[in-house]
Amino acid sequence: MDLNKDYVIFTYSIRSLTNTNKIRFFYALKGRNSIGILKETSSIYLAKSVLLVPINSEKEIEDFFNLWRIPFKKIHVTLKDSKEVHNV
Repeated sequence: MDLNKDYVIFTYSIRSLTNTNKIRFFYALKGRNSIGILKETSSIYLAKSVLLVPINSEKEIEDFFNLWRIPFKKIHVTLKDSKEVHNV
């Protein structure tokens, strides 16, 4: 992960999916017999329903969620090297 770069934090909900589609969704997300979209986009699974996505992959992840009809929210963030952060 590159610091001092722009990212998007996506949060999403898969409550509307059936159990079978939840499994299919996670295979598409993380990969199983093929590379998942996380690896394709150099994204990171931070926690349950939370992804850290490079800004240049934002549209691809949005399209992925829309394809699955998954509701999502996003927050744009810039990660900085901790050496540059100063307490006030």
